[in-house]
Amino acid sequence: MALFLLSKNAAAFAPAARSIMSTTRTLTNARTLSVAPRIVNSVIQTSSKLFMSTEAGAGIADIEAQIISKGDEIRQLKADGIDKDALAPHIQELVALKAKSTAEIEAQIEYKGNEIRTLKEEGVEKEALAPHIEELLALKAKIAPPADKKKQKKENKQPSKPKQQKQKQPPKKQEADMSDSELRQARLAKVAMMREAGAEPYAYTYDPTHTSMELQELYEGKLEGGEEDEEADVAVAGRIMAKRVFGKLAFFTLQDESGNIQLHLEKNRLGDSFKVSTHVTSA
Repeated sequence: MALFLLSKNAAAFAPAARSIMSTTRTLTNARTLSVAPRIVNSVIQTSSKLFMSTEAGAGIADIEAQIISKGDEIRQLKADGIDKDALAPHIQELVALKAKSTAEIEAQIEYKGNEIRTLKEEGVEKEALAPHIEELLALKAKIAPPADKKKQKKENKQPSKPKQQKQKQPPKKQEADMSDSELRQARLAKVAMMREAGAEPYAYTYDPTHTSMELQELYEGKLEGGEEDEEADVAVAGRIMAKRVFGKLAFFTLQDESGNIQLHLEKNRLGDSFKVSTHVTSA
């Protein structure tokens, strides 16, 4: 019995089919008569699949060889210092070859997938099906690397540090609204700020030269509004009862055992001490 397992011309399968059909007519066994046509169909289908698979594989291999050749040619042209305009047609040809290669592989993947589904429907065992699945995976791997490389590049990329959002500071509590522990912490923070500025918050001695009432009596009627006594050198001590800050100006109300007096502070004169003074006197 002559069987043509592979041919580039589908018409070549006809002599084999006619030879087998002629042989089956001479058989007297009814079972053999019913089986023979199926053998013919199986032989033809198997040969067709082999033909299509071989042709597709050869086509992909040929395109890949062209891609390698064109890539080498482009690299050589770049090394020779060819202009971009003259290089553009070669790059377009390379891109077209890559697109054609991808299309060929995708077509073969679709064909192999359909073949595997047919084999499963026919009840082919897993061991016999394994080579077909391996072939399908190998085909998919040919177009998978770009995506895998992109994923790997993304994974290797250092994770960017999350942007720290500025949190809104809660409004400062007034001294009357603070608990004992909060009040203690606030005052300790003021002590630390004063020491950083070079001032000792718990001085051993402090000798005021005047009381608030003495200063009022001393200068009552002697100075006009806005007028200053630049030669005065006085020191007072007391508790800050009120504070009003207007940008670079601040007004404090100081209370001692004799009464109250208003203090006028200017940033232009005090410099950095102005900030310290306005902060350490707050709750």
